[in-house]
Amino acid sequence: MLEEAVNKNLKQNVKKCTPGTDSKYIFSLEPNIFYNYLMNIIYGQLKVKIFGPKNILEDSLTIEIQHQAKIHQKANFYISKMYDELVLKLDADILSKLPKDNLTINGDFCSTIDLSKPKNNIDPDYKPPIQA
Repeated sequence: MLEEAVNKNLKQNVKKCTPGTDSKYIFSLEPNIFYNYLMNIIYGQLKVKIFGPKNILEDSLTIEIQHQAKIHQKANFYISKMYDELVLKLDADILSKLPKDNLTINGDFCSTIDLSKPKNNIDPDYKPPIQA
């Protein structure tokens, strides 16, 4: 669902991280959605790590949103909506404010980020980094 939200909502030219392809930035996204059924509140969190030229971690931050809703019958709808809003907030608050210099980072760095990914049996929702 997060990948669909990125493809649908980001205005910038983004794609999955590909070795041999240059881009301005590489960013990894770690989503977390939590539903408090007693209060009927959905909490969304997106941890973002932005890597820039020279393979340096430029910034690491967290985007958070929350909505009140009863998701019992339409869980996928509300989760997808939360991902859409997190990605839109990522674009408006962070990506649109990144410097637009001529330096680039090579997609080969993605394999370095992939080395730190969790094992599949621990985190089946792991998504590879994205280039912008």
